[in-house]
Amino acid sequence: MDKKWSLIIYLCCAIAAGWGLFELVSRFLVEQFWFAELGYRSVFLKQVSLRIGLWSLGFCGSFVFLWINYRVVDRQEWQIIPDQSGAIAKPMCPALRCNGGKNFSSNPSPITRKFPNHRRLIFGDYCC
Repeated sequence: MDKKWSLIIYLCCAIAAGWGLFELVSRFLVEQFWFAELGYRSVFLKQVSLRIGLWSLGFCGSFVFLWINYRVVDRQEWQIIPDQSGAIAKPMCPALRCNGGKNFSSNPSPITRKFPNHRRLIFGDYCC
């Protein structure tokens, strides 16, 4: 992609971001003036604080959930398992083996039959 197109893309993104920011600020100011004119400024401030608080709570909860999942995945080891008879490593937990606990070579999948040199991945206790 040449510089002309990347400049156009950046310019379009900047225009969209500016438009969104203008929309957000104008809506906030109109609502603030409306509630102030009616004498309900405290209701407006409570509404805004609740919106900010709930958004922050959702953001923090999502961040913690994703961070914990990332940490769990980061601790796991990826093992590449060749699809050859006798050279198959088994998952750590026997109950979670592929094909109901059978060895890969005794019950090959359609992918294995079609692509005999296909390599399988085991992620932790699960195999694909």
